[in-house]
Amino acid sequence: MKNSLKQLLRRPGRAILFFLLMAASTLLLVFGAAMYMQNQIRIDSLDESFTTVGYISQQPKDKGGSFNPVFWDYGEEGIIYPDTLDFEGADYIVPPESRPYYLACIEGAWVEGGNRDSIAVDDNINLLEFRVKGPNPENPYLIEAELTKILEGSGQVLKLNLYEGDADSRASISYMPCDLEIGETMNFVEFWLEEGELEPGKTYVGLLTHNTANPLSDVSVMDRDGKMVSLNALGDNYAALSSPGTSLVDRRGNPVESDIFNTDENGRSSGFVEVTPGYYDEGGAFEAWRSLTTENEMKKLTHPVLPVSDPNLLTFHRRNIANIRGREITEEEYASGARVCMVAKEFAQKNLLYEGDKITLPLIGSLYGYQEINEFGSTTRFSLPVQHLLDAQGKPLEPFFEAEYEIVGIFDPRYRCEELTYSDLIIVPSRSIEGSDEGHILYAGAMDDSNTSFMIPNGSIEEFDAALREAVPEAERLDIYYDDMGYARSVENLNDAKKTAALLFAVGVLAAGAIIALLLYFFVVMEKKRTAVERSLGMTKGQCRVSLMAGLMVLSLAATAIGSVGAGVLLDRVDAYSLEQAQAQSAKMEEGRVVDWNLGGIYNFSAKYSPWAMWDVQGNKAELQKIEAPAGVFMAAPLALDLLVLLLGLCLIGRSLRIEPLLLLNAKQ
Repeated sequence: MKNSLKQLLRRPGRAILFFLLMAASTLLLVFGAAMYMQNQIRIDSLDESFTTVGYISQQPKDKGGSFNPVFWDYGEEGIIYPDTLDFEGADYIVPPESRPYYLACIEGAWVEGGNRDSIAVDDNINLLEFRVKGPNPENPYLIEAELTKILEGSGQVLKLNLYEGDADSRASISYMPCDLEIGETMNFVEFWLEEGELEPGKTYVGLLTHNTANPLSDVSVMDRDGKMVSLNALGDNYAALSSPGTSLVDRRGNPVESDIFNTDENGRSSGFVEVTPGYYDEGGAFEAWRSLTTENEMKKLTHPVLPVSDPNLLTFHRRNIANIRGREITEEEYASGARVCMVAKEFAQKNLLYEGDKITLPLIGSLYGYQEINEFGSTTRFSLPVQHLLDAQGKPLEPFFEAEYEIVGIFDPRYRCEELTYSDLIIVPSRSIEGSDEGHILYAGAMDDSNTSFMIPNGSIEEFDAALREAVPEAERLDIYYDDMGYARSVENLNDAKKTAALLFAVGVLAAGAIIALLLYFFVVMEKKRTAVERSLGMTKGQCRVSLMAGLMVLSLAATAIGSVGAGVLLDRVDAYSLEQAQAQSAKMEEGRVVDWNLGGIYNFSAKYSPWAMWDVQGNKAELQKIEAPAGVFMAAPLALDLLVLLLGLCLIGRSLRIEPLLLLNAKQ
């Protein structure tokens, strides 16, 4: 060994040069191999971090000037339903699903404002019996009647209390509840009724609301002849609020058959029913009308519940749109159907709810494909899109499922998100709902991208979309957009990095091969005479091999070891720089803001601490992760080079040893 090293260092310049070249080629080879494997690991990890979701919506032929999809027209072709998109060869991870809004009638819960929680509504709606007298002699626009019974309701109506003001103040009005009295006069606006709807001398029942004049406002309406009439000229009057009926439909939106609708022989609906013999008997028509007051109360207590099977299907989860006090429902809880929920901030505030509290959710109905359009971008209170919460027999809907849920999080969207439109929304795992909503469906409309989505394998968007449109012609009438969270872009970037790594690896292999060839040529092939001399001096073939290869292997082992270590250091520097740049961009998105929700504390909603941790600007979490290349590559590559040097060197020495020493001594170099 010692003699071998001395012989090697007789030409120090050549030894140092080959040492440096060997180290450099090893660095290139190991760096390229490690970088290639590292990026392949990143690509493999994308499938765990990324999901590809398609969002579906069907645009109506005519919206009829309404933001409410209940009134939209989808033409002769009609509505396309999610199961239409199931075709042979569809490689769905999660097939198309239309998430409903379940309706929870929560006793005691309320949200200020809107048509469901105004205290004034309670004081102004009553189920009354009255007898029609005839035209009002003092006002030709009115029909006069006499109150005969107060059947349901508060027994009060709101009447105007006018303060005319003085020189130092303006006139103002207020409304105060007044008790109804049997025998008092009631008036109905004639041109708001169907002809002959109220006949003099007959007794009727109706769920009525009371309208009162407002002298500080001058609003006009059109009468039957097209003439404009001031509302103040109509004075105090009553109008029918609703009549018995059901809004139940099947899953395709076909109305459920029912005979409780109050229609005349011409099929016209009326808000009044004539009192005939047997009307008040048990099981008679009055039972359905009595249910109207219960229904009206239920409407005020009804709040939307969004069942979620997989949070990755939801935009607000994928894009980290919501601030959350407490925590998010975990994927394990979604999968197991745990009885936990998240509630909207305003709902929590108005009902004094905190994380850890329990809330009972009686689910009475469901709405499929319904999403109220909010043009202003802020949250809005849920507005019931259908008229009735009665079943086909005219009875208030009973819960098809009821359970107690623990509130684990309170959310507030940072910016517009149609999935979080409603300020009284409650989110639950869909698997926690064990009952079926069959017989409780109140609306089944077209697919909307806020509530209809599916999941497909990553990287298959183009192939899937082409197969879908070929297999399902109806898909041409759908708007489908895909969100892969930047998967395709990330894979493209990582594949580019792999190509660069492969190029470096190839250059390293070629360089290492050339250097090993030169190394063996100068330190083995060119040393034939040395081998002949050593053999002539009595050294064995084994000693000759050691004499030549020992120093050479020390040189090779040292060079490849240093090259491998250098590759590891360089790779860490490159990773650190890339991570620093990405985190610098991401840091802008992680700046928290202090928020006081008036819920017992002040909270800093920094994405740094969010359960939905910010990724990078493109949302590419996998590209931000520090992924280590397999440690084996830093050992295997240099050892492979060393082994190659050893085997080739021994092979070349073996050839020299097979030649007689005298021949080698006389041979030309």
